[in-house]
Amino acid sequence: MSGKFFNCIVVELFSVHCDDFTDLLHAKLSKLIDIIVNNAGFSHRITPLCELAEEDYDRVFATNTKSVYLAAVHGVPLLRKRGGGSIINTASIGAIRPRANVTAYNATKGAVV
Repeated sequence: MSGKFFNCIVVELFSVHCDDFTDLLHAKLSKLIDIIVNNAGFSHRITPLCELAEEDYDRVFATNTKSVYLAAVHGVPLLRKRGGGSIINTASIGAIRPRANVTAYNATKGAVV
């Protein structure tokens, strides 16, 4: 078999706090990073938007959209230092075919697209 083979380091980060992203990217991955894959997904329970607790709404948006923002803000400078790279953002079918009563989740996936 011919071709190039690459190493992959998969990091799970269960936090959407800026300091956590900064620590992870700069301290552990700054010299290794070529690709960032944003694959976050969290949903609230099935409920009409007018009954959805604000804390649930905030958690869905923090997980599904703020994480993409933070990865770009802190990751792009590192990619530039290495001469380029790629960012891959995944969403879900909820972005283009939203389901009833998961309004906040659908909105976050539309934001990523």
